Amino acid sequence: MADLFVQAAQNGGLTLYRPADAAPADTGWFLLNAGAGAPTTIATLQDSWAAAKSNAGGCYLFFDDAAPPPPDPAAFLSELQSDLLPGYPYGSVNAYWPRFAWRRAAAAGPDYLVVPANTMNQVGAQPDAATTRIAVGRWQIVLGTNSNIALGTDGASFVITPQAPQNATLQVQFVDLQTGSIKPTAETPAAISLALSGAGTMGQLSFTDWKWDWHEMSAQFGCEMRLFQKDPQGAGDSHYKSPIFYAKPPATPFDKSDVPLSVYLNPLAPGDAARSRMVVDTAKDPVIESRFVIGTSGQWIQLTPKPGGDSALGAGFAFQVSPDEDVAGTNYPGFYLAPAGGYAVAGTPGVPAQPVLTVMCGLSGTEFLLLEDGDELHFEAGNKAAMTAHAFDNAAPYTTPWMKVARAGAGQGAASLPTSYCAQSAQSAYFSLSGGTPLPEAVGVAPAPARARPASPPAIARNRRNRPISAFRAARPCRRPWASASYRLATSPSPTSRQCPWRRMRASTAMPPCRWPTPTQP
Repeated sequence: MADLFVQAAQNGGLTLYRPADAAPADTGWFLLNAGAGAPTTIATLQDSWAAAKSNAGGCYLFFDDAAPPPPDPAAFLSELQSDLLPGYPYGSVNAYWPRFAWRRAAAAGPDYLVVPANTMNQVGAQPDAATTRIAVGRWQIVLGTNSNIALGTDGASFVITPQAPQNATLQVQFVDLQTGSIKPTAETPAAISLALSGAGTMGQLSFTDWKWDWHEMSAQFGCEMRLFQKDPQGAGDSHYKSPIFYAKPPATPFDKSDVPLSVYLNPLAPGDAARSRMVVDTAKDPVIESRFVIGTSGQWIQLTPKPGGDSALGAGFAFQVSPDEDVAGTNYPGFYLAPAGGYAVAGTPGVPAQPVLTVMCGLSGTEFLLLEDGDELHFEAGNKAAMTAHAFDNAAPYTTPWMKVARAGAGQGAASLPTSYCAQSAQSAYFSLSGGTPLPEAVGVAPAPARARPASPPAIARNRRNRPISAFRAARPCRRPWASASYRLATSPSPTSRQCPWRRMRASTAMPPCRWPTPTQP
């Protein structure tokens, strides 16, 4: 069996080990509080754990691409001595050493998120040991004093458990948006796993079979799609919220609206939906319905979370970046929850099945998708969400999901629905004829499963003058299907403007001139 760690550098009473594997970027490093006589190789995670406990301390180190370890191990060890260990009297006792540390990128140089050994009950925790909080904005996982730690049965992870079942030393908490007080969720994790290695999972915390009340979850963190617009007059930025889900009516007064979730959090990448996500347990009743997703005739469209989609984790909710929040005088990094992953599409329950489902999307109220039962909408989180008057603001860090359509079966879409996207219906409520000039017709575009597009179903976002923010228009003549067109935002500045809020989108080889209708005040 190949070794897990090999000695990379040694200085005084410290030894730094790097992964022996050929792909070290997928495995954490190990720092041992031992100098002369330290082993040159460590075969297994169990051996490293035993060495950490038998010596005066051992720490597992995690990274990501934003702050990888320095290429020179000796320089890395020197950094650990100057930046990580000064707060811990190494050379003393095991309980005062860091046990886990995530190396984070920062403007002033890398810093470390640390779980000290004295949080964990291995050698005897100190009575004044501090609780560790791993936060994503106002949301946080709490590792309380005297929590227990053990090796996972897979040999590549750790398992953190409460000191005793009746002691809630593991908690999920949040800062209340209204009061600024810290509140625990009703459900506490039974155990938290920490992965040592794996592509995209190194340093990832996870716990399953956890529930969160939907009303609390959505009221505090949205669970919606958002767009952010900068006011050109400097009067303050606006944000537009597009809710998707609603709690199902309870069958009895005693039923709760607890969403069954599995939580995955990489402390180095809380906004990366591929590594950090709350996944809905599809084996249980999700207790939420997509009542806000509607068709063009007003019926609501059912979305059911599916495994897979844009990630192996499955459908659920991901943290997205928003402006910082000031809560009761304290500033918190801005994060909200948004849909992520694949959701199967179906018609309204209890209503006769329709051969075609027309699902409203986009920002204008005049865009819609043509879908069939069983098709999937994939919410791809982490895309641009900030805009100026006519384009996305590339400098703003804010994010939201974009959507793409996945057909239910091979060939089904091409055979029955050659089109998946339509814009500018002739029956648009927001535009009227101008001197008898005909409106642009609804134009369909072939499905584009390889690329997601901005969409904000089903709400109609409006600017400060109560006019709809227009749909996406092609930035150049569309000579190929919609999958290859580029889009930008445009607004209708006045009720009499001749500026067309979109252009005709076609999959043909030519783009005829677009007629410009006159917008009317909604």
